[in-house]
Amino acid sequence: MAAWITATGSEPAPVLIVGGAGGSVPLYAIELALALGAPAVHYLDTDQQALALAAELGAQASEVHKGSFPRRLGPFAVTVLLELVAAGRLHPERITSRVTDWESAAEALSDPPRKLVLTRSL
Repeated sequence: MAAWITATGSEPAPVLIVGGAGGSVPLYAIELALALGAPAVHYLDTDQQALALAAELGAQASEVHKGSFPRRLGPFAVTVLLELVAAGRLHPERITSRVTDWESAAEALSDPPRKLVLTRSL
């Protein structure tokens, strides 16, 4: 997965996100880029389901042919992410496709969803 965003404090820049082997991470990157004010997010992938969700999330999604892409993941502080969620600017629940309890994890993983969230009582 590769994502580029201008973080210089100047005007927000368009963002390019290349999907592929990143699973749900590139989809979260779309949400994050839009939450941080990117004027446009361009998403490239070979996976039709990921492309459809990317478009639903607000990206300009385009299909590409299989191949290798550079991989780069920029660092973001967890506190910043949590603040964006709390402010209603970032919506990770839109990408989560299944939530199940810890005891049902094996069954849930037998047919892997796009993004599985496991809950556990302590």
